[in-house]
Amino acid sequence: MQQTELVLGIRSNYGVNIKGISVGNKILKFPDEVWDVKSGGGMILDSGTTATLLTEPAYEPVMATLTPSLKKFARSNLTIGPFEFCFDQTGYNESLVPRLAFHFADGVQFEPPVENYVIDVSDGVKVPGICSNTLA
Repeated sequence: MQQTELVLGIRSNYGVNIKGISVGNKILKFPDEVWDVKSGGGMILDSGTTATLLTEPAYEPVMATLTPSLKKFARSNLTIGPFEFCFDQTGYNESLVPRLAFHFADGVQFEPPVENYVIDVSDGVKVPGICSNTLA
């Protein structure tokens, strides 16, 4: 079991001190202010949201690293809200998806199951369940 400190008093939510995100064991680079709670950055926990919402400076590198492994699947004509990349799940195997991990300031690492960030949105259609909070 791992635990990380909750940061209280951030807007009306629960926050955590995040240090970074990796995709497929590759630590992504972000501007420092993306995670700086004092300047309006950081990460908020919201158990009522299906998608992972990232600020644009975090969203772009995460999606640029995650989606190439999914481009081998046929794009779907379906458009679902803020999700930019819908694909046909024929031949899909989650072992082909790079692992996403959130790294916290105190050394804790959270690696959600693939089905938590490549989600079903319709019969036979999946999307990376990550979107920019500017699109949501």
